[in-house]
Amino acid sequence: MGGAMLRGWMNSGVNTMDIMVLERKHFDRVKFDGITFISEITESLLKERIACIVIAVKPSHIEPLLTQLDPLIKLKPMILSVVAGKNTDQFSLYNNPVVRVMPNTPSAINQGNLVMYKNNYVDSGLKRFAESLMEPLGLNFWIEDESMMDLMTAVSGSGPAYVFYFMKLLKDRLIKGGIDPMLSDQLVLNLISGSVAYKKVTGKSLEDLIDQVTSPGGTTEAALNVLRDSGELDTVIHKALDAAIERSKNL
Repeated sequence: MGGAMLRGWMNSGVNTMDIMVLERKHFDRVKFDGITFISEITESLLKERIACIVIAVKPSHIEPLLTQLDPLIKLKPMILSVVAGKNTDQFSLYNNPVVRVMPNTPSAINQGNLVMYKNNYVDSGLKRFAESLMEPLGLNFWIEDESMMDLMTAVSGSGPAYVFYFMKLLKDRLIKGGIDPMLSDQLVLNLISGSVAYKKVTGKSLEDLIDQVTSPGGTTEAALNVLRDSGELDTVIHKALDAAIERSKNL
């Protein structure tokens, strides 16, 4: 996710001279031209004015990273955490202002959902600073209860994978019916993007939009009857989200 955020910032025209990356894995640096990469915290770095530390690693890597970052964290910059399943208390080692963010992969093309929560050390100025960092990546959504972040992770953070999985099911059925794979891909892609655009333009509720497509006795009704009468799709979706929520809590 850190790479997606970097690409989003670069795509939006953020000054790459303002970004420094502590590299814990190999990045394709050609894709991040202009970004400064470092491998350790140096004395000269500690003399720099670090306004914000963005932490975007796997949950299992947090402890050694925080140990490495400790000299910087002591300087009390704002910490912006993109780590799933880790609450703000785990980063506020010296009463640091911490903003927890759950982005998603469309952030790389500036179309992401950025769900955000701040601890009590984040004042109005720092909140606006956090928003200014996230706005180039997509839409900001603040929540007041940090416990809701597990649900937001399951739905918004993981959501693109569910959409792509559904798209794959539709594409696979088209191919099975004899449609060319490339044409199938284009059809499904435009189906999803067009439907989303139509929802935005019309402003209608999802229920109204479903009814608009569904003619009595028609093909859409036949398909929806299978989905609704079996109840299996609703059950599977809810079980899948519950599994993601539980996993987020246990990270």
